[in-house]
Amino acid sequence: MGFCEVFFGVAAGLIVGLLVHLLVTWYINFNRERNAVKYFKYEIDVNVKKINSFIKELENYKIKVLADSLDSYYGYFYLGEIIPTTINQFFLSGLIYKKFNYEEIEELQKFIKDFSLNTEQYINGQVKNNIQDFNNKIPGVKQRAERQIKFWEYKFNDHIKKINVIKDKL
Repeated sequence: MGFCEVFFGVAAGLIVGLLVHLLVTWYINFNRERNAVKYFKYEIDVNVKKINSFIKELENYKIKVLADSLDSYYGYFYLGEIIPTTINQFFLSGLIYKKFNYEEIEELQKFIKDFSLNTEQYINGQVKNNIQDFNNKIPGVKQRAERQIKFWEYKFNDHIKKINVIKDKL
């Protein structure tokens, strides 16, 4: 066996090995991306169910406001329970820039911000203040609470609509 045959045999082995490595790497990355999209869709479904429970709690709150029995409302809005894990992974991995346009990325950022512990504290603070003002017989509490309820109902429903549009794009 001559030098050329050995050289070309080694070179062919290296090229085939490199191609196999590239193919396996591509396949692993393809599966990782496909799974990330699948988990993202599942996470959106879970979060939409949670948002619907927040809307239901808003309805309970609204019933108490309209019945002038705000002092008997004991609900709590657990907005911090929204799961942003896969959305955060999309941001960290850069996959978000591959899958979404600017408006969709902005909506995902708003989604994460609006369903955070800070917002949870804010909305529950509003409710607590309304109950205290109701108990202290401060005028205009009912109207203020109704405006706040309309605001949060709109915001929650808008997030559901926009997040489902983003999910359907994938």
